[in-house]
Amino acid sequence: MKAVRLLICLAALAFTLVSCHEPEPVKEPVTVSVTPSSLSFGVEGGAASLSVSSNGLWYARADASWINLSSTSGSGAATLQVTASPNSGDARNATITFETSDQTATVSVSQLMFVKADPVQKTIREVRALYPGKDYTITEDIFVEGLVISDYRRDTDGGLNNYSSAKTIIISDGDAGLMLYCKADNKTFARGQPARVNP
Repeated sequence: MKAVRLLICLAALAFTLVSCHEPEPVKEPVTVSVTPSSLSFGVEGGAASLSVSSNGLWYARADASWINLSSTSGSGAATLQVTASPNSGDARNATITFETSDQTATVSVSQLMFVKADPVQKTIREVRALYPGKDYTITEDIFVEGLVISDYRRDTDGGLNNYSSAKTIIISDGDAGLMLYCKADNKTFARGQPARVNP
């Protein structure tokens, strides 16, 4: 009888020891992946999509102010809109980082540099044709060339003192003439000199 009781106790002890050493369940890591892994924008900026795949919570951030994300957090799969502002300077790069509690994924972003186009030469007649009979602002980057035929400069500046405004010069390209009103008194252009002007 004592032997039976001893066996029962030993069995209970063995069961207790085995129960105490059962391994804990392994926690599944929270993963995240993003496609595509890189984005490229033209100088004008624009928008592009990113596809996020995850099995849990994720957070997103961009390290540049010219990049905007439609969402900075989510759970599971999602599609994000990435917007880039127009670029008026050098080529630039940024990184978008996606994070979970266990993993990180990044997307590289690049944008082309701004290249200013060379101004286009126009004849004086072409420029005059733009004038509608009232104040008009030329928005194109253009220039005209001609000879100064009247400088309206003061005699103290080498002119003939025949000015209604010392800011006014008249140039001609041999086909037409154009009166120009300068921001400041003309002390540079004299009659007979060639001039290149951005109206």
